[in-house]
Amino acid sequence: WLVGRLDGGNVGPRPKYRTYEPPKRNFELALKGGLVVKGKAEYRQPPITVDCRVRLTKQSDYNILVASDTKQSGAHWEIFGAAGSGTLAAYLPGKKPELISSTAKIVDDKWHHIAMIYEADRVRLVVDGNLAADTPIESIGKPTVAGNLAFGRLVEGGLACYGEIQYVRIRRGAQKIGKPLQHPPEADD
Repeated sequence: WLVGRLDGGNVGPRPKYRTYEPPKRNFELALKGGLVVKGKAEYRQPPITVDCRVRLTKQSDYNILVASDTKQSGAHWEIFGAAGSGTLAAYLPGKKPELISSTAKIVDDKWHHIAMIYEADRVRLVVDGNLAADTPIESIGKPTVAGNLAFGRLVEGGLACYGEIQYVRIRRGAQKIGKPLQHPPEADD
């Protein structure tokens, strides 16, 4: 437009200014109501390993990190920071026990690497490479209701996450959780 104008041509109306906006990061999505994506059967079938890097700030409320399906589903699972205590927990209403608790505090405004290793007969929770809970489980036969996958919230809404979720990774199998990643995993991880 400017070159055409300097050459004396009729180039039309002046263009509008455009300002660069950096892309939104995952934790910003969580702070603004979370992110819901299409669920897959693979997310409902143990063994799976779910790990993420988070920094959570509000201990008085639940901090939902990742949730598969709604709570009505026997295949529902969620990983969260417990309200009040700020400790890592997992909820699986189709299993007995349905609540897997730990004493590992994750809501303290510090970065933590969190993992849930979900197998057919047990759930392990890991915080910063340390085993926080190892609980045997069994199915209660609750039917599966296929649904979505949510980050920073429940699939059906209602509870959110207060803080930052840097990345989430879901893998098939019971993976060994060692040294925490200090950066988001590469696309081929």
